[in-house]
Amino acid sequence: MNSTNVTSPEPNRQPPPVVQIPGPVRQEHSAMNSTLKLFIPLALLVAVVFAVTYFSAVVPPPNDKPSGEGGEAITETPPLIFFTNSRKWDPVSESLPNREFPGYFLAGEHNEYHTAFWFRNPNRGDVAVQLKGVSCSACSGGNLAPIPPEALKHLLQVDAVSLLPMGPVSLNPAAVSGAAANLITSLKWQKHKFLHRDEVQYSVPGLVDADGWSPQWGIMDLTFEVHMGGKTPLTAVFDSRVVNTSQVGQDKLEIAYVPAGPFELSRANIDLGEMTEQTPPQTHEIVIYSTTRTRDEMPNFSIRVTMTQGAAGDPGPFVTTGPLVPIPEEELIWHSFALSRKDGVPVRVKSAFKFPIIIQTKVGDRRADIGRLDRTIWITQGTDTKELAVRGNLHGPIYLTSGTELRFGSFSEPRGTTETFDITTEQAGVELAVVTDQTVPDFMKVTLEKQPDLNGLGAYKIKLHIPENRQSGEIRDGVVVLEVKGPNPRRVRFPVKGFGKQK
Repeated sequence: MNSTNVTSPEPNRQPPPVVQIPGPVRQEHSAMNSTLKLFIPLALLVAVVFAVTYFSAVVPPPNDKPSGEGGEAITETPPLIFFTNSRKWDPVSESLPNREFPGYFLAGEHNEYHTAFWFRNPNRGDVAVQLKGVSCSACSGGNLAPIPPEALKHLLQVDAVSLLPMGPVSLNPAAVSGAAANLITSLKWQKHKFLHRDEVQYSVPGLVDADGWSPQWGIMDLTFEVHMGGKTPLTAVFDSRVVNTSQVGQDKLEIAYVPAGPFELSRANIDLGEMTEQTPPQTHEIVIYSTTRTRDEMPNFSIRVTMTQGAAGDPGPFVTTGPLVPIPEEELIWHSFALSRKDGVPVRVKSAFKFPIIIQTKVGDRRADIGRLDRTIWITQGTDTKELAVRGNLHGPIYLTSGTELRFGSFSEPRGTTETFDITTEQAGVELAVVTDQTVPDFMKVTLEKQPDLNGLGAYKIKLHIPENRQSGEIRDGVVVLEVKGPNPRRVRFPVKGFGKQK
């Protein structure tokens, strides 16, 4: 097993400029955000930042007027107005909620997450809200909290003053975060699970905005579970009605996310191609990254190299791994860009490590087996394991006269099959023997027959027999291993392919 080490990071690389996330509003609030995180639960941080940003940047449409004092309905105004109706992570979106939405969530049996949708009631009358339906059981519940107008007024006024270019408290994060913390602690949540749709009802107070600083806003906090392979996006539909009027509306909220494991690999295999004993050492860099975890949440990786699953033998020193090195945070965006370009969709990289894989055909006096040089690298963290396949073919002085594999093709399982192949050695007089205990499948019978040398070359015939009623379907990880006898023994590995049919 290769023990992993964490060493000092390499010098920083500059990320590609095309993935820089623009946004003057984001710059204005960067100081505020850092302080808010000290005061506000993470599930609502984005919602507060969004609300303050929305107030600072958006002017309500001119026809957005509340209902009359007598409760008469203004039909063009819906009961509730959601500032956004969907969540989908997009690092270059103009929408702050979508830029800050995590997008990737750790899948698990007991993992439940939250995302908040802010809305406002532009009507004088109270609004009754009822769940109409959800797309699946993964959208498990919803909590609604009307925001007390006085708490919102304080936050909006403090934020407006803090954004004045020459104001005495310009960009005052402490004042804004204090007002935001006060808002959060003043919320009274109406909580429901979505097991019984007809029982899920909420109430939003009517608008009493006498001074222009006290709109009636609220938060709908949807809870959802994440399962690997689950259907996305999740949707929840709500019917709303201004009480004692015929003014009705419907809002569909949508959450698009990606179920994720604790960590991923930047690639699943390494193709070494065709090699000879003179091929110089190769180094391939692998990145371990997480879309859901920070560096501190990804400790204690173990990395080990084995023979390909199902193959016997010693993996030897020919495929090895180097130390695990954390990737600096400022470089994560570069890796996010590279993975996004490869996958064709935006990929979030929350933390990452890298390590080298070194391939050599000879180490000291040892030589890699001729033929298939196949290894599996296992990367484990906690209970999660990923495998990386390393595949190559090493040419040497012993080879199949035709092709690089022992192929049966398709054959009848009830009858079995027998095939014969020719082997050439570049020196006459070479003595070969079958390594029986490494034959895969183990019921395959292998016979090796020496042939007369010809023009200075050695020759053998190898006969493979699959007994009747023993091989159904594809031969997986099939191999025949031969050994060169003499003072410097060496092995040759020939892959075996074939497919046993029922008839």
